[in-house]
Amino acid sequence: MFSFLGGQAKQLVVSQTIPRGGRHWVINLASDFRVVYDSDEYRVGREDLGVLDIDKDGRYEILQEITAFYGFNNFSSAETPLPLIIFKYDEKAGKYLPANHLFQEYALKGIESEIGNLNSDESGYLSKRLDIALQYVFAGKEQEAWAFFDREYKHPDKEAVKSHIKAVLKEHPVYRFIYGKRAT
Repeated sequence: MFSFLGGQAKQLVVSQTIPRGGRHWVINLASDFRVVYDSDEYRVGREDLGVLDIDKDGRYEILQEITAFYGFNNFSSAETPLPLIIFKYDEKAGKYLPANHLFQEYALKGIESEIGNLNSDESGYLSKRLDIALQYVFAGKEQEAWAFFDREYKHPDKEAVKSHIKAVLKEHPVYRFIYGKRAT
């Protein structure tokens, strides 16, 4: 039990986990007794659930990774990009919603350093570039994401890889929440 939402009321966290996966719920135990967060709704989550009051408003944000890129382009588990998604409690909706676009500074912290450390002969060539592009995408900066990818990914399969990335994104609930129902 933890007070995610501030005040006296506490919320119950329930987690069911497996290696590299899991489902997490946060249930408000106030008089209306409702689920305020379900990781499955946005297809996020691994073994853990992070919490942090990023904006110092007394309500904790929830941090979870997107696992949609496991196995993408034959990536090993170690090189799979796991974009971190920030969820903020929305009073009107009565639940946590994706919010990287509201916390761009936090979501993109250290990205310039990551870009500066890229080199053309490194292992994980695609995965490192994809990880950076996804950070931009989920921070609400899709144009910057594709400009970065086009500039930094120099292999001849660029268009096929980009098409595959977009296919995964257009089906993902967090992407659809941020950008609406339109295709990439």
